[in-house]
Amino acid sequence: MGKEKKRSDKLILIIMITFAGILIILSAISIIMPTFLYVNSIVFICFGIIYL
Repeated sequence: MGKEKKRSDKLILIIMITFAGILIILSAISIIMPTFLYVNSIVFICFGIIYL
């Protein structure tokens, strides 16, 4: 059981890092194209709901 917890923690960390990377990329795009700011906020809200 201890091993499973450690593995899931690592998986959550990988997901968080990946999402942070995607968010940074979307933020960079949103600076260039303001339309993406709306998409960015939707993605962030959706992730927040999934995470909770």
